[in-house]
Amino acid sequence: MSAKEGKQVWKIPPCPVYDVEGMESWLSDMARQGLLLCKDGFFAGFATFERKEPCEMRYRLEPAQRRLNFWSDKGVEPDEEAEELNASYGWEYIASRGQFYIYQTREPGTRELNTDPAVLALALDSVRKRERGSFFSLLFWLIVYPLIFFYGGVVQLMLALGTWRFAWGAVIAIWALWSSAAALASMRRLRKKLAAGQQPDHRKNWKRRAVWHKAEMFSFLVVLMAWIVCLVEAWKADVMEVNVHSLEEAGPYPFVTLSDLVDEGSYQVSGMDFFNQVETRSDWLAPVMIDYRESGSGLRNGEDFSGGLTVVYVETVTPWLAKELGREYLASAKWERNYSPIDLEGLELDVDWWAAYNDIFPTLILQKENKIAKISFYQTGEGDYMSMEEWATIFANNF
Repeated sequence: MSAKEGKQVWKIPPCPVYDVEGMESWLSDMARQGLLLCKDGFFAGFATFERKEPCEMRYRLEPAQRRLNFWSDKGVEPDEEAEELNASYGWEYIASRGQFYIYQTREPGTRELNTDPAVLALALDSVRKRERGSFFSLLFWLIVYPLIFFYGGVVQLMLALGTWRFAWGAVIAIWALWSSAAALASMRRLRKKLAAGQQPDHRKNWKRRAVWHKAEMFSFLVVLMAWIVCLVEAWKADVMEVNVHSLEEAGPYPFVTLSDLVDEGSYQVSGMDFFNQVETRSDWLAPVMIDYRESGSGLRNGEDFSGGLTVVYVETVTPWLAKELGREYLASAKWERNYSPIDLEGLELDVDWWAAYNDIFPTLILQKENKIAKISFYQTGEGDYMSMEEWATIFANNF
């Protein structure tokens, strides 16, 4: 026994898990080099081998008829009955990878696990069905659900994440969907081959795409981890309120505030600090983004006046984008239970597009050129209330 024998060697598989023929051929080639797959030798994307004398070892991937995961009652190992039956044929269960059990034998006269390719084709159908489910699950959680969450508001989603983070995430989503679709296509080709009565190619040239597969897997992991780190940093900045300021720090503002509505010198801030803050951000598509919250009181025309104001103000790189964002704001509001449109018949505002509705509070959306604002304004106190026509005109004329 040489000094190297018995040592463990870790390798990255050169084939994706769904490449049945490639995996079988690679494992057999490793055995000829004196590297035998260890028991339960696949973990975290790596394969573990034990260095032994080179030998002729055959490996076969058997499609699992149930979903394999470490949290199921039966784990990732085959049923005892199936393992014992295959052992009686001379095949030893050694590991699992993905949705396949891996068996090995070094006896040259051992019969195949599946002597009839058509039977193997039927067994492969269960794996293909689960892979289809995984594909549509990815499609839902990566594409459909984010759009549902934002009521189809693609522009809102982009600005909420940040344009570059959104684009980065879109690349990852498309990449993941493409990989899942490639798995389906590969298994479909193998299934078609088996159904035609042809045996799998147990000596497939796995080296041809080995470098590409490893580079793709490594690149995807790097891109994914970097994106997650960026999301965590953005979340930390949000939790720590890095971009949140007092109303005095971030002014003056490109829109009317409560202090502009009261008599000069009478304005007072009221409520807790949370109701008197402003968050400022910037993005490639929207260089100016302001999320404004204010609660205050004062005198208006000599009478008590108090209320609250929230403004979402955005300046986009193009007028079209501003209008599209405004339409998304309106579409999102229509999904809310308290939504009801407000008819301001005959009101003419000095803007390019506008909409008014009730959603707990009266809300106005204004768009002028590349500027968009969603304004919610409520009034309290015992003084005369401003009509929506009045305050909408004030906001629009000073927009």
